[in-house]
Amino acid sequence: MLSADFFLYAFVVFWAIGFTIQELNKNKSTNLERNDSVTLRDFPVSNWDSENDAQEIVDWYNRKSGGDKTVRDFMELCEITKFDSRNDAQKLLDTAMLFLETINQQEESGENRSEEWWK
Repeated sequence: MLSADFFLYAFVVFWAIGFTIQELNKNKSTNLERNDSVTLRDFPVSNWDSENDAQEIVDWYNRKSGGDKTVRDFMELCEITKFDSRNDAQKLLDTAMLFLETINQQEESGENRSEEWWK
């Protein structure tokens, strides 16, 4: 029969693992907010296989740019008909980063930011 000490030890181990995972995810989120140069590994997604996963990239882009783009906007621009792979995610992320770079360059040069460059 298992003792109370075993259950206490198991509880502490599971709690420590959960805490560590939360801290790792928190660090990823912090990296996303501070850095314009991110990788797919910085997002809390393990398998890039749905539009819900793509939403992570679009949400990041919208937070950084102040925009209100949708997954569909990015998919059309990237000519992706069905978001279901890591390659699709990389294409979306590359595009988002390029747009952020364009926005930053416009702001640095004092240009008026317009939606025309998006289309």
